Amino acid sequence: DLNSETLEECFINYCKPDYLIGQNRYLCDNCKTKTNSSKKFTFTKLPNIMIVQLKRFDNFMRKVKNFVRYPR
Repeated sequence: DLNSETLEECFINYCKPDYLIGQNRYLCDNCKTKTNSSKKFTFTKLPNIMIVQLKRFDNFMRKVKNFVRYPR
C-alpha cells in the first residue's frame, strides 16, 4: 500500500532534521541577525509503556488518510 508506513518509519521521519534557511532562518538572540540553522527531535530514553497520538490533519487542515502499521 502506497499510503502505508510503519510506526518506526513515522518516528524516523519525525526525528529528521528540519533546516531553517531563507525566509525561515533563525533569529540569533546574541548577535540579532538571522542565520541558517537546523533543528531536530531525538528520543534518548523511552518508557516501558508509551502512548502515541497520530496527527489526523496536516498543516493545511486536510485529513491524513495514511494507514500506520504498528507492532502488537
